[in-house]
Amino acid sequence: MIHSGGGSVYQYDFFKSLSFENLKIITIENQVLNDIDSEINSIDKMASHYINILDKNIFNDDFILCGWSFGGNVAYAMANLLQQSNIRISQVIMFDSWAKYPEKYNDFTEFKNIWFQKLDPSYLLEDNLWQKMLWNRLKMLINYQAPVTNIPVKLYKAMEVDPALVIKDDSSNFWSEFTSNITLINVCAGHQNILNVMQEQCLFNNLLDWKP
Repeated sequence: MIHSGGGSVYQYDFFKSLSFENLKIITIENQVLNDIDSEINSIDKMASHYINILDKNIFNDDFILCGWSFGGNVAYAMANLLQQSNIRISQVIMFDSWAKYPEKYNDFTEFKNIWFQKLDPSYLLEDNLWQKMLWNRLKMLINYQAPVTNIPVKLYKAMEVDPALVIKDDSSNFWSEFTSNITLINVCAGHQNILNVMQEQCLFNNLLDWKP
């Protein structure tokens, strides 16, 4: 399970209370301030780095990559790199990840006035290092060019879409342009609370209905 844009994995804590037979769950956390000393400046470079630090023994078994928002894009990039190395991916699970974002957010002012205001208006009071590091990381997301693949993708799409944050609404969050092997599950939630709503509605019961 890959971290969100800010680098945290606390959003996945509830998975510890779920019972998945014969399944080991691994989370990758990478706080945004770690980027100060990092040369990783793209989703693909981040995906390659995470593959390199994982125990190679896990690639001998069927496994799933998943992530919320930013994490879903990194998971897809990792799956693509692994597939190129003839390593089988059972599935990529995304929680409201988008394949495309408005390019205007490459401008810090646009990004700050929209993204931070949606999160917490107090972020607008002053510029700080965390803000700019988060912006640099999310520029990786905004500029990510997803490859066309046959990777199996399961997308849990939040039906409450904020028009300020996307190019336009799309039934597959634009992922159908990059893979035809996609399963869509609509969730009556917004981007920020989709995981909480899925937990409340027990939508994780069929999360891993896959067969190797």
